[in-house]
Amino acid sequence: MEDAEVGSLMHHFVAIDGDLGENGVVSYVILAGNKKGFFTIEEKTGLLFLSAPLDYETQRFHRLTVRAVDHGLPSLSSTQTLTVEVGDVNDQSPVFSQSIYNATVAENRDPGEPVIRVSATDKDSEENAVVWYSLLPGPGYELFSINPYTGLITTTSYLDREQQQHFTLRVQARDSSTRPLTGEDYRGCFTINSHTGVISTTQVLDREERQNYTLIIQARDYGPTPLNSSTQLQLVLLDQNDNIPSFTRKSYHASISEGLPAGAEVLHVSAFDPDEGSNGDVTYSLTEDSSQGAFSVDSLTGVIRTTRSLDRESRAQYTLRAVATDGCTQGPLSSVASVTIQVEDVNDNVPVCDQNPINAWVSMRTLPNQIITTVTATDGDQGENGTIQFMLSDEENLFDINSDTGEISLRRRVRAGFSGRKLQVVVSDQGRPALTSTCLFFIHLKGEHEGLQFTNKVYNATIKENSRVGTWIAKVEASDQTNSRQRVTYTIFSGNEDHIFSINRHTGEIRLQKDNSLDFEINPQIHLVVLADNGLQTAHCRVSISLLDINDNAPVFEYNNYKTAVWEGQAHNTYIMQVFASDADSGMNRQIEYSILAGNHNEAFILDSVRGILATNALLDREITPSYKLVLQAVDRGNPPLSSITTIRIQVVDVN
Repeated sequence: MEDAEVGSLMHHFVAIDGDLGENGVVSYVILAGNKKGFFTIEEKTGLLFLSAPLDYETQRFHRLTVRAVDHGLPSLSSTQTLTVEVGDVNDQSPVFSQSIYNATVAENRDPGEPVIRVSATDKDSEENAVVWYSLLPGPGYELFSINPYTGLITTTSYLDREQQQHFTLRVQARDSSTRPLTGEDYRGCFTINSHTGVISTTQVLDREERQNYTLIIQARDYGPTPLNSSTQLQLVLLDQNDNIPSFTRKSYHASISEGLPAGAEVLHVSAFDPDEGSNGDVTYSLTEDSSQGAFSVDSLTGVIRTTRSLDRESRAQYTLRAVATDGCTQGPLSSVASVTIQVEDVNDNVPVCDQNPINAWVSMRTLPNQIITTVTATDGDQGENGTIQFMLSDEENLFDINSDTGEISLRRRVRAGFSGRKLQVVVSDQGRPALTSTCLFFIHLKGEHEGLQFTNKVYNATIKENSRVGTWIAKVEASDQTNSRQRVTYTIFSGNEDHIFSINRHTGEIRLQKDNSLDFEINPQIHLVVLADNGLQTAHCRVSISLLDINDNAPVFEYNNYKTAVWEGQAHNTYIMQVFASDADSGMNRQIEYSILAGNHNEAFILDSVRGILATNALLDREITPSYKLVLQAVDRGNPPLSSITTIRIQVVDVN
């Protein structure tokens, strides 16, 4: 064979001489046919060796003339001719007659329309030089087929020039060491070695495109009348996790009304994975969620829900990233889709006067229709829900208010004896139903002595948020220095809409009258407006009540459970993920420490107690422990401390 190694024994020449002694000793020498020195012969033994590589394609036959000569005087000799035939080895690749072929074909022709014939030759021997053709996968290759024997390319479907004008096909030529298999047209996906019977693929197979193949294999002998038989090979492709879960959309958009209770459904995300078994099982999660845990997703259904009531005035839009992950245990694949959630407005904000109470002054010279002050108010809602109108609560013949601007004007001049006026302005939005609040408006006569006055303009008080009924808040006091005999009565005008506080109308003592009515986290400071009235005049003051926080809120994790994966064999202290918990309390009551309560077998993981970062603490081995379920705790520093827990499922991914 042409691939015989240099130094291989090729032949053994033997010559017999009947003489005795030196007359019978024979030596061997090559006389002719070895100009290029392919062979050497041992002079004494007649062993012929290969001294240079042979090449079937360059020279197929070598005719050597060898002489055997004895050592007598005179010497006698004889010659022999040896023909060395070089056997072919399949060491030559087929070569196309052209590296690039150009062809044209008319559109809308029936399938089977000839396109072009390609041709390749092989310099090996006849058996090894038979060439088979196939199309390699590429854009549009499924629209064409090639005859594996002749190289003729034809169409397999109707072509449309307006959809695609150019196609680039890649043709593979293989010699007869491998032959195409017969059976259904699988576009030359398989070949068989004609000598060994080894079946191999010619291109990458895709289970999602076709899972089953039926191949017909024929065996044939080389007798004068060749006989053959055939069999069928049923081939089933096994799944490989080669498909990423695909969302039905790249981005999702939804809207939801503010104020709905926790658990309200927002939208449904969906992804599909064509792989088989666990490779095609999709689970959902949210990542890079800047909503502070306002939403959760069902890991199996993809339904996104709220975890708390939303407030449009605090935040009108959320952008989330939904992740779809398959269930492969050896390197799961995932994809991401953006989710935008718009919070729709509802009429949940009462209009609030920018200043309350309001003071204004008039004189005998103030002209009718002159604007003496303007009431302003704000409403956090949108549209009609945030459009404000003003009106006076009682029938009034001296003053007017513009319902749109809040401008208060004098209808006519004030007369002698005018001692001031107290008006209530009703501020309402245009929602359905409308929400309203009331502003207090004091009108004084310029130069008039202020008779009734509180001892302080502002009274400050501090109480704990868990104070009980009857807790003393403050005592307000008002008097008229010019007329101390007049009886003064006290009322709370605003800030007590939920009737949390009571005031003794005679002494001015303010106390708490409802249990569990104060909450530092909702409203840490309360402002009351208190009125004093002596029958002739009305005065007002403010009472500012500051609440002291108590540890009444446990830390809350962003999610009730987490799911993540880590490659086995990672170095010590490899980052895995970070968990977050928040506490609505303040000060030390909201400072959080993290710890692992359970599931940390062999201390495989460590958790940063301050930052919540989870990392490896040992080399993980999937074959020993394929997954972990950790129970984490977040505890605050209140007295007594409060805590909550979450779980993390960690899949250890195999490394081959």
